[in-house]
Amino acid sequence: MSSFDIILIKTNDFDNNTLVKQREQNFTKDINSLMLKANYLNMGECRKMLEDICEVKTVTDNDEFMAETIEFLGNTENMININDCYEYRDESKMEEYTYQVMYKMPNSEDHIDKLKHNLLGSLLTLKKELLYGNIVLFKTKISTDSSKDDETTSCTLDDVLGLLMNCEYHTGVYVDTRNNFREFYFNNNFEIVDPFNQWGKINDIPDLLRNKEYGVIDKTYFKFPIRVCYNSSSEEKMNEPLTRLSQGFVKGDGMIISPFNDNSFYDVTKKDVLDLLKNWEKLKHEDVVLDDDNKEITKYQAIYCNNK
Repeated sequence: MSSFDIILIKTNDFDNNTLVKQREQNFTKDINSLMLKANYLNMGECRKMLEDICEVKTVTDNDEFMAETIEFLGNTENMININDCYEYRDESKMEEYTYQVMYKMPNSEDHIDKLKHNLLGSLLTLKKELLYGNIVLFKTKISTDSSKDDETTSCTLDDVLGLLMNCEYHTGVYVDTRNNFREFYFNNNFEIVDPFNQWGKINDIPDLLRNKEYGVIDKTYFKFPIRVCYNSSSEEKMNEPLTRLSQGFVKGDGMIISPFNDNSFYDVTKKDVLDLLKNWEKLKHEDVVLDDDNKEITKYQAIYCNNK
């Protein structure tokens, strides 16, 4: 294993609203969705904001990684907890990656009202729970075959900025009755927005996410939560892909998003939806897939296994 970088995040009271925005875009369409969410950040100024909080630390292997982590967190290994931040699949390479943080769990002897916050680390996580003390951010390349082959890889300050903007923007897939699939971005107000036009609202897709009169079906397949949003009073023809995914009956156009909870979302892509549809007859709500070591596997591993 070659060396890799982790991010050491000191205690802080970081405010996400202080990130410096700009009118010029940073990226083209040839960028992954996490970095695209930082398309209108002033990356140079924002990196400077992180320098007093974050240290990029190079480690040679997993043993040094854990040694540095334990020393930085100031704790023994059995008191460390892990929270998920973000996961994605690099479709050009068919590789899966996940970002996670390690942190010290407060115990009964801690005076929690006197512990220092780590607001930056808290914002990076899907749970968005308030975390305390120092935090370590790391990135893992997930094997499609076995968890034993997972590999820790480098993460950067730009990744931190993308993860912060992941708090504001999320992805989904729009599916019409002609079986056309279109990926889209939405903000925390559930408005469909354009990542290449100052995150302005898009009006050529129906506003299905914000209309409370529309129907919603929630399912979880292979640890992959999906929410199907559709016009439940539509008189249009059946939407075959969404009917199969929802295991219900969907008419008219619809959308798929992937909620973690009411405030956080996983990214979902057209390929994710198509992969689920390849084996739609096998889909079971809240089904769990285990590997050869009887360990629960990731959603991308499960999709891969079921599409073999």
